[in-house]
This record gives sequence, structure tokens and C-alpha cells, in this order.
Amino acid sequence: MLSGKNMHLLQFCYHRIILAGQCLKSMPISTVETISLGFSILVIVFFVYRSKSIVNMDYLT
Repeated sequence: MLSGKNMHLLQFCYHRIILAGQCLKSMPISTVETISLGFSILVIVFFVYRSKSIVNMDYLT
């Protein structure tokens, strides 16, 4: 299970992706939004990977 802190981070990243998506629809592609979208996706991938291999990753936290 994800802890409350991890859930908060995932929700934050999810909202960032929605905001970035809305910005990309309404204006030409902005470098800052593209970078933040990519970073948000990387963070989500990291947390999904970490939640699947919690035992191996515990020593990093």
C-alpha cells in the first residue's frame, strides 16, 4: 500500500499533468510545461515501480 505522503505526491503529479495538458491544448507547446509534464510522468513511474518492489527499495528511504 502507498503511504499518505506517496498518495499526496501522486495526486500532485496527476494535477500537474492535467494542468500541463490544458496548457498544451490552449497554447503552443511551452518548454517549461513540457519539462514539468515529463518530470511528473517520471515521478509517477518511479512511485509505481517503487510500490511494486517495496522490499528492494526500502533501504533508499
